[in-house]
Amino acid sequence: KYPNATVNHLTKNTSFINYAAILKALGVKNYLWPLSTLNPALVGVDPHSPEINLAQMGWIKFECEQNPWYYLRECLIVPAPSGIGGDPFRANRANMSMIWSFLNHVDYMLIQPRQTGKTITISGLISWLLYIKLWNTRIGLVTKSDDLRRDTAEKVRQMQGGLPGYLTINDRRDSITDALVTYKTRKNRFVLSVSRGDPAGAIKVGRGNTVPVNLWDEFPFIPHVKIAYG
Repeated sequence: KYPNATVNHLTKNTSFINYAAILKALGVKNYLWPLSTLNPALVGVDPHSPEINLAQMGWIKFECEQNPWYYLRECLIVPAPSGIGGDPFRANRANMSMIWSFLNHVDYMLIQPRQTGKTITISGLISWLLYIKLWNTRIGLVTKSDDLRRDTAEKVRQMQGGLPGYLTINDRRDSITDALVTYKTRKNRFVLSVSRGDPAGAIKVGRGNTVPVNLWDEFPFIPHVKIAYG
């Protein structure tokens, strides 16, 4: 399908190199997929460089749309928990298996130690779907509290701000609420819900969450989750 695809051994994001090495050690034959680059001309090119020319901008935009691993590896910046700036997205066995399974239409539940990046993985995936890949799509997330809903919405917006400026379009009409993040350029919506503490409220949240892309955060701690999810 992509006969010119190559491997980017020059990436500055060494976590992807390390992850590919883990796959190789586990006996995975196609262990280089995390380093895939569809356009060989982008090997060694920094998408965040101020010296990027117009042709390269177009190549990078197309690459990000067709190749989520390139977007995560080279373009996505995870916002710092405090202060300014951020760090590259770090590949590990948990987040890469979740994203790979999602992209291959496998329903997936991830159990991961606390404070090791589970919510960052969800936000990173949503940022790619919302701003880069999808058109006219509603993405749903249900979480356990208003605080987590607000934090996730803010992380997704911050991730857009950390992308190279030519990848997205800033539109003042886009939502800035805790319950909704929109990208009107592609007519996409990210709707964030909190399940309620009563059965009737949980039913309402569940019925309102019929969407093509459906994510649940802190699943075991969501009030009446059996009702809402069912």
